[in-house]
Amino acid sequence: MGQRGVTEPVAGMHCSACETRVNAAFGALPGVRSVRSNARRGEVTYVASARFDHAKAERALAAQGYALGARPYWLSRQARVWRDVAIGLAGVALVATLARFGVFSFAQNWVGALDGATLALPLLLGVAAGFSSCLATVGGLVLAVSASSATEERGGSVRASLRPHLVFNAGRVLGFGALGALTGELGHALIIGPVGLAIAMIVAGVAMVAVSLQMTVISPRLAGLAPRLPRWARVTDPDGATGWRSPAGRDLRAAALGVASFFVPCGFTQAVQLFALSTGDPWRGGLVLAAFALGTTPALLLLGGAPALARGRWRETFVRIAGVAVMAFAIVNVAAAVSTLGLAVSPQEPLPTATTANVTMADGVQIATLTTDGRGYSPVDTVVYAGIPVRWEITGAGLGCSSAIHAPELGVPPDTLIGYGKTETFDFTLRAPGKVTYRCVMGMYSGTMTAIAPPP
Repeated sequence: MGQRGVTEPVAGMHCSACETRVNAAFGALPGVRSVRSNARRGEVTYVASARFDHAKAERALAAQGYALGARPYWLSRQARVWRDVAIGLAGVALVATLARFGVFSFAQNWVGALDGATLALPLLLGVAAGFSSCLATVGGLVLAVSASSATEERGGSVRASLRPHLVFNAGRVLGFGALGALTGELGHALIIGPVGLAIAMIVAGVAMVAVSLQMTVISPRLAGLAPRLPRWARVTDPDGATGWRSPAGRDLRAAALGVASFFVPCGFTQAVQLFALSTGDPWRGGLVLAAFALGTTPALLLLGGAPALARGRWRETFVRIAGVAVMAFAIVNVAAAVSTLGLAVSPQEPLPTATTANVTMADGVQIATLTTDGRGYSPVDTVVYAGIPVRWEITGAGLGCSSAIHAPELGVPPDTLIGYGKTETFDFTLRAPGKVTYRCVMGMYSGTMTAIAPPP
């Protein structure tokens, strides 16, 4: 019998698991000699004999959710996809609303009341971080990696699926301890500056957008074009049996990713790193950061392990809802990075005509007070007179992203951390009327210092 090679479009493929299912469906058909599918191009290439029944092939792929002979759609035509996305959007809106009212900021304030010399502070701060702002970076990436892997790698026991996440968090705790010791000993060498943080956040945001497109599949065509998560970046990978992809290799890879998360930008992490730096003691610095990483473990295990626990259709539903959350995390990251780099455009407003209530005059110096807490800066806007020295007194009422202030134009040295219950003083003079915006190192919180012309 003669053979023919044919390439046809297939709508619905977006990942390597899709390729596997299409190959399996085609390979089981009578007359098929070889088959190779490509999700990125949305097509299948097969060699078949005259016994090949094209109508049967169409039915076989349709049973798997794919359409033979159709190009990938720009927008999904599956109602359940949009239903799951709507659920995800509702969840994101609920969390954003709760965050707006400070529901997730309470822990940042009360943990500061503990004795800073104990390990309870960084431990509980890690718990607060895991369920708040760190979700936008470390948690967002873990969720993206885990859920993306869940869409591409099926089968295996729950225990096997959870193992990499346990190893990842073990590597994270040990890595934070070792790198925290180096931070206490070497100083600034391991702490990324605001610009480096902003660049890392943008890179992380772009990666999360690509993964989110594959998770939600709201656009099958874009999902197919988005870069796939490389094998080395997955915390689950049941394939392979030797070398880097063997069970031992997968454990080593998961642990290495946990260690590398030390450098993933997070306002809480940066604050604790600066605290470790201030100790000047490798032992204390290591213990503080290890305790912090241990505190983040419950949230990261919950996020990373959820896709592994889901099964069948529930897994697909969860992955799509998680994809919406990952996209939200990406937007938060990129917006914060843009703010940190000073690229955000704000409307021009007329300058105020009087100083704010938090500014007093003493011996020819303006005393401006500010408080940092879990909600940011209070007051957000401060107005002083231009040309008159300012003494800026900043008091810490919590420990978090807002505690690590980036305000070089206002006399604040790099890597400044405002400790709980402590007041730091900075002197500067704004020579001309205008507005200066300061931020936390992550760009999550910001405030303004406005200078106006002094009274005649």
